[in-house]
Amino acid sequence: MHNMELHIPLKYAKYLWGWPYKFVKRMESVNTRVVIVEGNAKLSEGFDTKESLTSIPNKYEGYVWTNRIDRTASQ
Repeated sequence: MHNMELHIPLKYAKYLWGWPYKFVKRMESVNTRVVIVEGNAKLSEGFDTKESLTSIPNKYEGYVWTNRIDRTASQ
């Protein structure tokens, strides 16, 4: 998994060893970006509301996919 980008549905991420902190750090060590998406494994389903952002784990330090930055950005 070197030099890649992984898009992982949040509902499946909990099954990954060391999720969220250790998994993301392991992937960073091999230059692989971890991006979580919302939904049922459709890779372009994003966290598109402020409410949906609350389901992201507190210790998550990877990337988050959104299709509506205008709805999720802090104002």
